[in-house]
Amino acid sequence: RDTVNSILATPLDSKYFSNRTKNYVAFLERYFGKDYYSNLQNIILPYYRFNTNVHGVKVSVLGINSAWTCTGDLDRGNLVVGERQVRELLGSKEDSDLTIGLMHHPFEWLKEFDANDVQSLLSQECHFVLHGHLHKSKLELTSSPDYKFINIAAGALYQTRELPNAYNIVQLNFD
Repeated sequence: RDTVNSILATPLDSKYFSNRTKNYVAFLERYFGKDYYSNLQNIILPYYRFNTNVHGVKVSVLGINSAWTCTGDLDRGNLVVGERQVRELLGSKEDSDLTIGLMHHPFEWLKEFDANDVQSLLSQECHFVLHGHLHKSKLELTSSPDYKFINIAAGALYQTRELPNAYNIVQLNFD
C-alpha cells in the first residue's frame, strides 16, 4: 500500500509505468482536445473526474486507472489501482446527484489489500461502479450497513467470438 501510494506521488516513478498508456493519452488528446487535460488528475497515469449536467441532474464520472500495472496473463489478483488515486479523485469532489465510477478491471483482479481499499473508498460516494475486461455482463448489488452501490460488468461487442454480444441499459428514476 505504501509503495503504491509512493509511486503515484512521485512523477519520475509514475513515468516508468506510463509507456503503456501513451496511446490512450494520445487518443484523449485527439478526441477531447488539449483542454481535456485540465480535467485529468494525473496526466502520466491518466485518471480523471468529469462533471456534467444531464437534464438538470449533476453527474460526476470517475475515470479510475486499473491498467497501469498490467503485465499480461498473470494480472488476475495482481493489479493495483492505488488508494492515493481514489482519494485524489474523491478529494476533487463537486456536489453531484449521481456519481459513477469507471474502471477497466473488476475488483477481484486487484491485489486483495487494494481491492478492499478501493471498493471501500468508492462505495462512500459512487452509486454505480462500471467495469469490463471479462466481456461478460453481470449486475451486482453490493451493500453493508455503511453503503450500497451497484456494480455493473459490461459485456462486449465483437463481430465474431465465443460469447454473445452484449450491452447494458440502465434507467434511473430520481423520484
